[in-house]
Amino acid sequence: MASKVLFDGIPPFPGDVPTAAMATVPLELLRDGNDEIEKNILTASTDFGFFLLDIRGDSTGSVLIREIDALFSLCQEVMNLPADVKSQHEHDFPRSFLGFKPLGQAKTEKGEPDRYESFNFGQDGLMEIQPLQSLPPMVYDRLPLVRSYLTHCQEIVALLNKALARQLKLPEDTFSALQSPKKPSGTMIRLLKAYASPEDEDLRTALVQHTDFGTITLLANVLGGLQILRPGGSPEDKSAWLWARPLPGHCMCICSYSEYRLLV
Repeated sequence: MASKVLFDGIPPFPGDVPTAAMATVPLELLRDGNDEIEKNILTASTDFGFFLLDIRGDSTGSVLIREIDALFSLCQEVMNLPADVKSQHEHDFPRSFLGFKPLGQAKTEKGEPDRYESFNFGQDGLMEIQPLQSLPPMVYDRLPLVRSYLTHCQEIVALLNKALARQLKLPEDTFSALQSPKKPSGTMIRLLKAYASPEDEDLRTALVQHTDFGTITLLANVLGGLQILRPGGSPEDKSAWLWARPLPGHCMCICSYSEYRLLV
């Protein structure tokens, strides 16, 4: 969902890799309660588990694009901090995902060290439901940005939940009532840094194969790197993995584990 400015500063997405064909949902039509758009969301969520949300042309979406650009800059600052500074905010896994996850702490599906770092900001602290976690100074300085971004994402998730409920002939607040921003939850903002594989003989995944926990993930990505398992495909079959192509002004909506279990 970043602006075209960020996309212009990176190499183009390769045209010779198998790419996932995802439905595109305009946010402004979703907001209008367009029945055909809502049907597309339900179909994409149950058949594939992924779709693109075009947030251009929408008032909230336009603000969100600017916030995403600013958060990419914040992510770079956080991840470029010295290791000893980041370790001061390390998460207490498995009791808590909040905070910094060091490179190689988890394993890939082949038992090799992972190739990513992350920093998670918990919704409960940002919404003042619980005490705010320990954060680096530059994050404290930009808490208004982080909180504004979180609020706008909550608005979009509520619209998606309402659309899914309507298509299932359920009360509109069925799903939203289960994840109120005013109640304790596992919702978080996650900053990710995936390291490159500079040597051909060391090409491998950065994260283990997984399904996101929770209900809906809104993913902002510029460079690419996410792979999606084709419906019905085997994880062991390399040809079953499709690359997800990021687009300016679009966010990727991922139907996470709990939502998928509710829908199918």
